Amino acid sequence: MMMNIYDPMEIIITPEITYILISHVNDSYRRIYTDGRDFPAQPELNYAGYSIGKWIASKGDGKYDELQVETRAFKGPRAYDASGLSLHRDNQSVIKERFFLDQGRSQHHL
Repeated sequence: MMMNIYDPMEIIITPEITYILISHVNDSYRRIYTDGRDFPAQPELNYAGYSIGKWIASKGDGKYDELQVETRAFKGPRAYDASGLSLHRDNQSVIKERFFLDQGRSQHHL
């Protein structure tokens, strides 16, 4: 499944966290921890979930071009996004994603 972004999106990368901002969501952003932490034993449920990611140099050239993300602790039940993907009623959904960076452009595959 591929997620389509219909508004401008900005990705802000810091050593510990990667942020994703989408222009139509004014007061919200997605936080992906990339500092090597594990999931907390009892994460607080929220609509964006709790995301942990890892940057990968998939071509072996030392340039990070892929972000692998796992997200848990969604507040549900509801649809994950406009695609209609359902989240479990028991709040145990796990979503794994990969973001690919390509010459200054990014593609997001779910």
